[in-house]
Amino acid sequence: MKWALFVFAFVAPLLVSGIFLVVKLLKNKEGEFSFSNPIVKDEVWNYGLSVLLSIAAGIVGVFSSNVSALNIFVGYVFVSLIAREITPLVKLNYKKLDRKAITPIIRALIALLGFVFEITLFQTWPVFLLSGMRLGAFALLAYLVGNVTKSFHENKDLSIVRIAFVFFFIIFLFYVSANPHAYYDAYPFKDDLKYLHDNPYLYYNQFDAFMHGQLHLLEEPDLRLSSLENPYDPFQRLDIPYLWDTVYFDGHYYSYYGVAPIFFVMFPFFILSGFTLVPNGLFTLVLATILYAYGIFRLSIVLKERYAANVPSWFLYAFSFFVFVSTLGFNFISFRWTDWKYRVPFAYAVVGLTFFLAFFFEGLKRSGIKQHVYWVLSSIFYVLIMGSRPELGIMAIVIIPFIVKYLLEGRTEIVKGEKKNLFPLISFAVSLVVGGIALAGYNYLRFGSFVEFGSNYQLTINDPRTNALNSESYFNAFYHYFWQQPVFSSGLQEAGFAGFFIRDKFPTLTTERVILAHETHVYIQDSVGVLANPIVYLALLLPVGLIANKKVEDWTYLIVPPFLLLILSWLMYCLGGVCMRYILYFWPLAGIWVLSIFYSSYSTLGKEKGTKVPLMIVSLVLTFLGAYLAYNLCKNPFDGWQLA
Repeated sequence: MKWALFVFAFVAPLLVSGIFLVVKLLKNKEGEFSFSNPIVKDEVWNYGLSVLLSIAAGIVGVFSSNVSALNIFVGYVFVSLIAREITPLVKLNYKKLDRKAITPIIRALIALLGFVFEITLFQTWPVFLLSGMRLGAFALLAYLVGNVTKSFHENKDLSIVRIAFVFFFIIFLFYVSANPHAYYDAYPFKDDLKYLHDNPYLYYNQFDAFMHGQLHLLEEPDLRLSSLENPYDPFQRLDIPYLWDTVYFDGHYYSYYGVAPIFFVMFPFFILSGFTLVPNGLFTLVLATILYAYGIFRLSIVLKERYAANVPSWFLYAFSFFVFVSTLGFNFISFRWTDWKYRVPFAYAVVGLTFFLAFFFEGLKRSGIKQHVYWVLSSIFYVLIMGSRPELGIMAIVIIPFIVKYLLEGRTEIVKGEKKNLFPLISFAVSLVVGGIALAGYNYLRFGSFVEFGSNYQLTINDPRTNALNSESYFNAFYHYFWQQPVFSSGLQEAGFAGFFIRDKFPTLTTERVILAHETHVYIQDSVGVLANPIVYLALLLPVGLIANKKVEDWTYLIVPPFLLLILSWLMYCLGGVCMRYILYFWPLAGIWVLSIFYSSYSTLGKEKGTKVPLMIVSLVLTFLGAYLAYNLCKNPFDGWQLA
């Protein structure tokens, strides 16, 4: 592929510069394609420098191991983005440099550092040559530095949060690069990463199936399964080998677990790594943890602006962090190696929910192109929810009153005979429809039904088709997912109160398996209910929040979530049973609800010192206690931190 080193040195930069040129000309209504136009001049400079840097990388590549053309192309795309950070130096007046010159100079230094770092340190590693992942990290860092000054004055809190999370994300990327065997595997996969009895690599299996152009897994089921009267009855298949917790339908194996993380995480990583590497469970779950943390902070900032602009910034950061931890944020990565197929869909459904709400509310206060962007992003993350854990999509109910009000009140300005505010909703709806059609089509092609995700055909502990919704399960669902309490660990029972301060006695709080006399589901494991989390008791502020915000849409947003949680707990109990990892969306949903209640009530209680300071102290204490409990649950015996 040596020819690609120089062919793509011209093609990739041309594509990138062309896209930016078209977008800028469309944005600037008076812009026209002329070499006297400053916009065109800038893109010519960008293209020229991109080509020069790409050729330099190509020369280095000639003396290194051969790599794929796709790897080279992806690398050059990011070389072009890095070049864009360097070209502004041409415009600087070096005789009269001022503070404004600091930003483009730092951006250029970061970009050059990334380029030199890439072609010198890694040029002998064929799997990393022109790595889009690493070059993308440097391009992102340079972009971040360039936008800090501008956005800092518009929204200081958001700027600080962006800086912090991009910083940690970039550190994560470089740490991943330095520890390759811990975070990803080379594709094609080795035999020991494919099919085992408990099928721990089910996401790898499905990825591999897509790469082979098929929806069902490559592994062929034992033919004796097709001869059984009911292959889903575990007692009938006792003597037949099969893949545990895998879907069996029409003579093929399929995956029941949400497919969205494959397209949102695994394929992008695969492409950026030069079509050679696939992230494993540790990578996908650490990334989900980072994204969930950012989503909580982002949603917290949006709710602060909507309900309580007078919240101090220091409290916003502390409160948001404790909410993140106390709603099991770190527990996404507390997994046994064979369990990442279970946790990934839960984690990304929760990530999708936080961004879905944050971007929707962000778009609600915007106008023009920014509103389109935020609402399209919101709809994309809703597709992530539906493609991970579809039952969580019920949470979209809370935004319906906002959309209805937005349509009814709207702006009065008329554009082409239609209300201007209709257009952002069209882009929002189109994104949802496209995502919905893709998921429905995926289901239909596999199981002949638009709404069948495969749960009825799992080879698991019982015949899943015998699971049904029934009124007898209301109490059981409420007990396990709302009321069940943690217990003191055996170590603490031996040491007494002093055990709280002895490291060897940790965890001090743990889980237990409770079997009620009238259980209706066969699968009952450890659990800790939402009401055991101290953070939930901030919900007692709900009446204050309702009085302070009397709009119908705000009332819906504040009142409806607990009822949706009750419905979800009933669905989970009836169709899935009880398990520690099942609480991975109950606790985050409760945390998002409490977050909203706090800010809605702070708008009233935060006006006076007599209520403001006690409110902040109580809130931090409760969220800290919730964080302590959540950290203990990372060590629970059934589903805790085990990398074996």
